[in-house]
Amino acid sequence: MDEDDDGLDDEIEGLLAERFVPVIRFASGEAHVKSGAQFPGGKEPFVAFNVWPRKVDGDLRINIVFATLYTRDGGYYSHFPGGQGTNSHPGDSSSLGVELELTQKPDGRWMAELVYLNGGQKWARDVVGSD
Repeated sequence: MDEDDDGLDDEIEGLLAERFVPVIRFASGEAHVKSGAQFPGGKEPFVAFNVWPRKVDGDLRINIVFATLYTRDGGYYSHFPGGQGTNSHPGDSSSLGVELELTQKPDGRWMAELVYLNGGQKWARDVVGSD
């Protein structure tokens, strides 16, 4: 099924997003990451995604943008005046994008490989790796 009519099966979109979703790590003292949040799944951050295919020089590329949503931003840790919690405020969001290259193997299987990671700066796969 392709409900968004972009030419890519929605189940495949979900599988690709699941495989390439960013791993977010927090400091052990992060006070504002919690379970029981008001998001689906009951935990923060809630991660939503949008997937779309495109052709680049004849190759099939898949772009995925992940949005991370928080009910409260605990601010940032700083050794400057104010310290932990500086800039704390209700709600926050951020985004991270990946670009994948899809290739079909001789046995018919498809392989997705990271081409770029974009979190405000575009990083090529030889910098960030593709695992």
